[in-house]
Amino acid sequence: MLITDTVHPPIASSIKEIQTRTLLVFHSGCAYREKFEQGLYQEKMIPNKKMEFGTIDGIIGCVQLV
Repeated sequence: MLITDTVHPPIASSIKEIQTRTLLVFHSGCAYREKFEQGLYQEKMIPNKKMEFGTIDGIIGCVQLV
């Protein structure tokens, strides 16, 4: 699942557009992250930037509008 803030345009048109965005992900070793990165690899995508978090609350807190 991808979570974005409310003003981000839909990603449905192309997953490739997230390659230039900062991805907020769980720490290495998380099964959800592994599955997500496998999907990116299959699409031949290497994200430019990643920020790692230990909780979903931390991730959601970073995409909420201030």
